[in-house]
Amino acid sequence: MYAKSKSSHTKPIAIVTSRTPLPVYTSESGNIVIKYVNPLRYQYSTQVSSANISAPAVPTALAPAPSTTGTLNPATQPSSPETHGPSTPPPTIEEQWKQILQNLKTARDHVLNLKQQTDRLIIAASIEAQCYKDRLSYFSPYLLDEANAALLKLFINNNEKVPTSTTGSVSDSCRRDDNGWPYLDLQMEERQIYQLQGSVFDLMMADGFSDWKKTNADAYSAVATSVGTLLTEVQGLEGTSDSFKGYQTTQAGNLVWRVRIHDIADRESDIARTKAEFDTDLSNSQKRAAYAAAMQRSGFLFTVHVNCSTNWYGRGRTDTITLHYTDMSATSPSDQTSQIAISTCYTPATVSTGIGMSMLRNQQFAFVSGRDPTKPTNTISVIGTTTDQLVTPLYALQYNIALVDLGHGMGLHAAVGAALGSSSGTANIELIAGPAISVRRRAFFITPAFQLGRRDNLLPGFAIGDPQGNGLTAIPVHSSWRPGFALTFTFSVSQ
Repeated sequence: MYAKSKSSHTKPIAIVTSRTPLPVYTSESGNIVIKYVNPLRYQYSTQVSSANISAPAVPTALAPAPSTTGTLNPATQPSSPETHGPSTPPPTIEEQWKQILQNLKTARDHVLNLKQQTDRLIIAASIEAQCYKDRLSYFSPYLLDEANAALLKLFINNNEKVPTSTTGSVSDSCRRDDNGWPYLDLQMEERQIYQLQGSVFDLMMADGFSDWKKTNADAYSAVATSVGTLLTEVQGLEGTSDSFKGYQTTQAGNLVWRVRIHDIADRESDIARTKAEFDTDLSNSQKRAAYAAAMQRSGFLFTVHVNCSTNWYGRGRTDTITLHYTDMSATSPSDQTSQIAISTCYTPATVSTGIGMSMLRNQQFAFVSGRDPTKPTNTISVIGTTTDQLVTPLYALQYNIALVDLGHGMGLHAAVGAALGSSSGTANIELIAGPAISVRRRAFFITPAFQLGRRDNLLPGFAIGDPQGNGLTAIPVHSSWRPGFALTFTFSVSQ
């Protein structure tokens, strides 16, 4: 990636965005800022390919081109300084051999130590990789129950650090120590072995090697072979070796799961923090909003919002909700689906019909036989009632407008409609209005309603029990609208 400026306040010489025509051209030193990269999905780096620009040359008309012919006087070789004093005698062949054996022992110890170190790294990476596979196998359902979700949360929290001990539980951390591959140590050891190999070959040039080899040929051959073997072992552990490539591949997979688990742990930690802050002040709207926002980011909750208010009035909608999920542990992840819900947005209005009871008093007046108030033993015609009912049945037709969904298949509605009842022996259409409670997802409505119905009443000056008299040929009644109470039980017929 490009180097960051030492000062965050330095103005960039160019800013590259998704809309910038490329390439941009600059002619000064400074920062070129690329925004905004996608660090989640991509990894970024820059490559600089340099091409030299020729230095300006003097025109040949003014200065001839430099000649490539002619002779050049040989450079004078400096004379070697004379040395004075006693000279150190070269080491004998036995001394050189002794030093080679000592260096060989040191090299063997170093190579063994490096081999053990890299073996520990490979084993630790393999154990961690297998642990993640075991956890993925255990938590395999795409929907977890409460117990397994709690275990998974515990595992995610534990995996933030290397465990000091394990209990064999699926909640134990998978993370292992990662001290890094010993690149520099291997390179240094390789140089030391090359030097040792050079010493073994230089021994052949020593005075008296032929005579010495007659009695040490096997030892010399064994040392030369051992040095070559050590060199092969070291090179088999360096950055281009199969051992390192296998370790790197395994560790790269481990890092993917570490990062993924760490991201989930961060979100769960944020939820716990905002919840603790909200619990200290439940009336604080900002803390409530922060906690709600943190819950929206939870890795364990997936919220699907259905908004029925977007419908046109009188139109309903059925939403089939399908969950898509991709197994990231699969070699070739593919999209899988599961239908988790069907949401029905009912129309605001529902037509229902059924029966009910009217509490509006119903009286039917007529001339009936009665006792003569002046002579009780005589029977005369008086004003009376043939029907006097405090409760009468009715047939209701309602238009129910949804107000509130109460849950569990129940709802609150505003109902208005007509009721067919009887008054004075005739059928009447009457008005009903009131709140309605729906049951079983609007299958059944219970409505305590205000009722407005026509009823007959005696004219002023007349009362029940008054004699008919000679001039009264019809019951003196008039009809009027009277308020009352009704209770209906209706069933949905259209919505």
